[in-house]
Amino acid sequence: MPGVEPRAELYQLDRRRVVGLMIDPDQLLHHREHRQRHLGMRGKTSYVDPVKVYEELEFARRLFRRGGFPTIDMTDKPIETSADEVVTVITRRLKTDPVEDLVKS
Repeated sequence: MPGVEPRAELYQLDRRRVVGLMIDPDQLLHHREHRQRHLGMRGKTSYVDPVKVYEELEFARRLFRRGGFPTIDMTDKPIETSADEVVTVITRRLKTDPVEDLVKS
């Protein structure tokens, strides 16, 4: 979320096991508008503000880039397909990337 930095521990995780999820901004906006109506909320809020949605997605892109995390585009995909992609990406990275020396405290 823009303006809220993630906890430092995020960047201490084994990067081979972290995957960023992205979605087309228009589709995310559609999902949010539907969810807001379903919850009985009326009117415009920052939750369904197109500018805020674009800012949130750009913030996520920068965060994923900064962390060296691969991303998967979930646009127009069922959750099962996206889950399979996450498992494939992580499995591939664990097999090909050298084991990282991580100090866990």
